[in-house]
Amino acid sequence: MTKGWPDFAFSTYVKTLEADNIIIDKLRTGAYTEERKTLSNRGATAAGYFLPHTYMIGKYFPRGCRGFIKNIVITARNTDSTSHDVNVYISPQPGMGKLVESTFTVPADTDPTEFTVSINRYWNYDSIFVWLYTDATSGVGIAYDAGEPYDAYHSSDGAAWTVYSRRYWIDIEYSGQTVGDLPVSGTLNTIEVPHSSSHVESGSVSLAGLAEDVELVSINGAGYCDLIIFQVQANTDSHNVGIKVECDGQTALESLMYVLNGFGCGNTTQPILLTQYSENGYIVLMLTKKFEFIHKFRVLAYNSSTTDQTVSAYAIVSLIK
Repeated sequence: MTKGWPDFAFSTYVKTLEADNIIIDKLRTGAYTEERKTLSNRGATAAGYFLPHTYMIGKYFPRGCRGFIKNIVITARNTDSTSHDVNVYISPQPGMGKLVESTFTVPADTDPTEFTVSINRYWNYDSIFVWLYTDATSGVGIAYDAGEPYDAYHSSDGAAWTVYSRRYWIDIEYSGQTVGDLPVSGTLNTIEVPHSSSHVESGSVSLAGLAEDVELVSINGAGYCDLIIFQVQANTDSHNVGIKVECDGQTALESLMYVLNGFGCGNTTQPILLTQYSENGYIVLMLTKKFEFIHKFRVLAYNSSTTDQTVSAYAIVSLIK
């Protein structure tokens, strides 16, 4: 036994600045059995109800959130004579694309009520951010109070968020929540973050003469894209068509087809390949570069000639789950 420390077998201790001892990694029942609890930060009386339409609203829990999410419980009301749907999104942090989404309906003429949204997903992240949005322009409102500690966020686009001095009544019911982790530095063993792969196709899209930034592919979420196939149909001035790839609102790649050809891109020039190219002919561009994003991914096309063109795009993406 070390003097001044409790004599618990198989325990690890951390001494805090206040001289209290924290016991972690305990080889006892409490260390490996489920801990079922509700994450909640709200008062006893609502100060008002906010319509999450012009602004999305969010609530952030920064620590201790790893575990199996059973439900999200949201207090809402509806003063309209028609029902309204509210979209629920979940991510590890504000500004990151949704990893989980769901919807609940607030019936017409509903007094403040707790609505339970079933999630039933394991959440392998220490933090969690829940945000809400509705297409309704009136009636439905989410309860809040102005007590501290504040944890509310507002956003007009889901990418840029600002803090707000209130607490929305959004609770999270957990099973098997971890008893707590400590931040560390150095070389660590890591767990591969799970992804779900799929493909997205635009189909044939018409580009008018001098058209700018026509969207072909748009993905909301977090993950990466490691293959894009972009095609321009044979036509006069087809080589004057351009492609733009955006990650989280930032341009990651942008070029006209004839410019890539002039740089020497061909069917072996990884990661930018012009597998087929001819002026005024059929063009196929293949991008094998990995494009990573945390909120939104887009592929766009533009036309620098006055001749109408036809294009298409195909992308393989992997989204964090």
